[in-house]
Amino acid sequence: MRRHFVFCVVALNWSWVSSFTEAEVDDDGALAALEGSGRQFGRQFGPFEYIHPRLDAQLVSPLTTIAVRQGSLIKAESIQGKIKVHGSKSGNVQGEIVLAADGQTVIFRGNKPFKLGESVQVSVLGGLKTAAGFAGGLQWRFTVRESLPFSTDPLSKREKLQEQRRKIRPVGKSYVLDPPSVPDDAKSGMMDDYFIPRGVREGSNHTMMRGTFGFKNGFELMNTFPVAKYLQRNYKTIPPYFPRIRMSVPAKEGVQEGYVFFTNRRGPTNQREFEREHPWLMMLDNEGDIVFFTEVPGMYDSRGNLIVTDAKMLSFDAALFDHRFKKVKTFTEPHGYKKDGHDFKIDKDGGAIMMHEDTQYMRHKGRTVRINAAVFTEQDKYGNPVFEWRMWDYMTVDEMLQFGMLNDQGDVAHPNGISRSPDGNHVYSLRHMGVMKVNRRTGDVMWRLGGHHGFSDFKFVNEPRPFAFQHFAHEIKNGNILMFDNHVNHDGEVARAVEYQLDHKAKTATKVWEYTHGNQIYSLANGSVQRLSNGNTAICWGGMGVGPDMQGDWSAPFYTEVKPNGEVVMEMYFEDGQNSHSAHKYTRDQWWAEPHWPPALVLDSSNKDKIPRIHFSWNGATNVAKWLVYQGENGPPKRLTKTIDRKQFEHFVKVERARQVCEHYQVVAVDSNGKRLKASAVVKSYACKKNQ
Repeated sequence: MRRHFVFCVVALNWSWVSSFTEAEVDDDGALAALEGSGRQFGRQFGPFEYIHPRLDAQLVSPLTTIAVRQGSLIKAESIQGKIKVHGSKSGNVQGEIVLAADGQTVIFRGNKPFKLGESVQVSVLGGLKTAAGFAGGLQWRFTVRESLPFSTDPLSKREKLQEQRRKIRPVGKSYVLDPPSVPDDAKSGMMDDYFIPRGVREGSNHTMMRGTFGFKNGFELMNTFPVAKYLQRNYKTIPPYFPRIRMSVPAKEGVQEGYVFFTNRRGPTNQREFEREHPWLMMLDNEGDIVFFTEVPGMYDSRGNLIVTDAKMLSFDAALFDHRFKKVKTFTEPHGYKKDGHDFKIDKDGGAIMMHEDTQYMRHKGRTVRINAAVFTEQDKYGNPVFEWRMWDYMTVDEMLQFGMLNDQGDVAHPNGISRSPDGNHVYSLRHMGVMKVNRRTGDVMWRLGGHHGFSDFKFVNEPRPFAFQHFAHEIKNGNILMFDNHVNHDGEVARAVEYQLDHKAKTATKVWEYTHGNQIYSLANGSVQRLSNGNTAICWGGMGVGPDMQGDWSAPFYTEVKPNGEVVMEMYFEDGQNSHSAHKYTRDQWWAEPHWPPALVLDSSNKDKIPRIHFSWNGATNVAKWLVYQGENGPPKRLTKTIDRKQFEHFVKVERARQVCEHYQVVAVDSNGKRLKASAVVKSYACKKNQ
């Protein structure tokens, strides 16, 4: 007979924390500690490398989950009953215990939110089984905030969502949390067919604001730039108010093959009023021809990145789309936070990392200040929160105000970028502070770069003007830090892309590459930079169409591709001065698509000769090699009249008898192997309509 006892060892140098060890005692009374049990020295949280909320954490969301990660794979059958939670107001808290998709993180989700202001005690009992044996236990406390963090989303509304609470279901030997079902939306914000024109947007009055401070306004040269290919061809299957794009530098030798992904964003006439008409998602090829477009509904934030994930899926806002442009899933914000629209990433394993701002009013030196503290979260492919980094846990209010920028909105940090580094950790971009790297397993800050007032761990050795107000800072494959440096409100105010090499022993940051576009571009906000597979760098200059004096319209390229030596091999502008929050290029191997909607086919005679034509395209399709054109007296037509090699987004065929003879038209897309992909709808000639 073997009996189990739990032994408690109090760690005196911790603030109210205990570490538990499970041991077995034989009948003869000999104590036999299991292998792998007990406190593992060198770890911050007893036997665990990560706990959430942190030890003695304050201002914790009442909707938080509780998580521990031991660092080894855990047997799913050993987790039940191992986490006990007690609130000073809630009493014993009932909930569910699940094992996340990584097989290492154990999560407790309470059935109800915690009470505001209560102290919560967490007890993780020994006995979580790993391959090495049994992990020890741990006990700690945290405190729930006194007031709600949701200025626009009250707790009562969140409580209603508890009715849709995730359900436990087994997956193999693990238990996962199913996220609440999302109503099926076949369109998913993506178009089903060509757009029906809804009227042309009234022309903007572009004040020709001359460049100041040495800056160059793109409007001064816009009429000298050739229009993009789709404008040269006078396409009929796109709406008349589709954005007009100019190729200031048509693609040259050495350009990276692939497609440019971007959105459009109209900037402010002042810092508070935004004009956002007709937000689009777009893809263009190197010739400036359309690959894909859709006008996004108002529910989406056009600032969000349109990107291809590591798993070669399409991501926008907080949604994931497949190669047919069907929505696979939508990620929900954990712990009651609101997602920040600046950035969102989906990993190749299907998990997601996102940013938030947690607003609190704090007393500081005799006055009340508003602080929007940055929060970064990661969830697995099932929606389990497996990591959270809160600024409250790593900076005091004094440090936040010292490192950041205090304004009426409390925007001390302004998080605007999140990414996973090549070694699996996180890199965060804080516009008003700098850049930091965080250990994804433990939450520890590994280093901080740039900023001012003592924020940086590194000294710049060859940089007379360190970066400021940056966007899209991330670690690239060689370990260097690449970013878009807006550099507003600082000397020079010249925007650029810049790359730094960090020496972690000497604590120095060395500039190893930059591109400034001749010191001619001003960028108030937004922007991105991407190192391409052929060594080129893709730069979005952002700026939102606003110039240095915040008056008139201002134009900067939304996409510039440069070689390592600074030679521009491709560049594009929005004709009306819009820009993109970010722009990225992906190769044909990274992105291909066969949309779930059919090809578009329209009959039109608005050409200069007034000859009827059928125009056809397949928005989003990348694998069309040929078009089969069918005509006939009845529909669907059976007579193949033409086979056309696909050479551009849209093609047309003259149908000169369309006014005299009732005919039916249809086109079929064919791939390079001769496979028929999808047929368009059948369109009737003008004569058919007259005879009806």
